[in-house]
Amino acid sequence: MIDETIKEIYNMLYSPVVTPYNLLDNARLENYDYVMYKRSDIGLVAVLRCTVEPGFKPDFYYYFDQEDNLYKIIMQTEENEEVIFDRQSEIKKLEKKYKKEKANRTKKIAV
Repeated sequence: MIDETIKEIYNMLYSPVVTPYNLLDNARLENYDYVMYKRSDIGLVAVLRCTVEPGFKPDFYYYFDQEDNLYKIIMQTEENEEVIFDRQSEIKKLEKKYKKEKANRTKKIAV
């Protein structure tokens, strides 16, 4: 369990999760209207529009750094904007999970 959490932290720190190239294939899917790319100060932004369910067609903004590592995904509709993925938040959650598992493991050893 604790080893799995360490692996998750490692992957979140060093894995791209998804790359801009992975998203390009989505443009061929029937429920996608488009996949576009533009530059930002930090790296690339991929903008995707797709039908998630009938009548619901949000835009997804994938933000990548200079090394093409995904660091944020935002889903945007006319009424709402929601962060779907944030690498820093995910790392913090995993660190918290690790500390809790470590504390529980220490308690079990002490008993």
